Amino acid sequence: MSFPMEQRHCEGANRVTDARKAARKAMRTAAIIWAAGLMVTIATYAVAPDKGGTGLIMWGPGIIGGIHFFKGLEILVSLRG
Repeated sequence: MSFPMEQRHCEGANRVTDARKAARKAMRTAAIIWAAGLMVTIATYAVAPDKGGTGLIMWGPGIIGGIHFFKGLEILVSLRG
C-alpha cells in the first residue's frame, strides 16, 4: 500500500525524468540536423573546384540545430536543481 505523499513524489520524479529524456532527445536531434548541414556544406565545397562551381553554405540547419540544442541544454540545466 502506498501513501498519497509517496505517490505524488513518484509522479513528480517521473515528470522530471520524462522532461530530461525529452531534452536529451531534442539535443540529439538538433545535433544531427547541425551535423547534416555541416556535411552538405563540406561536401559541396569539396566538389566545387572539380566541377568549376561554387559551394553551398547550409545556414538553416546550423542555426536551427544550434538553437534547439541550446534550448535542450537549458532545460537540462534547469532540471538539475
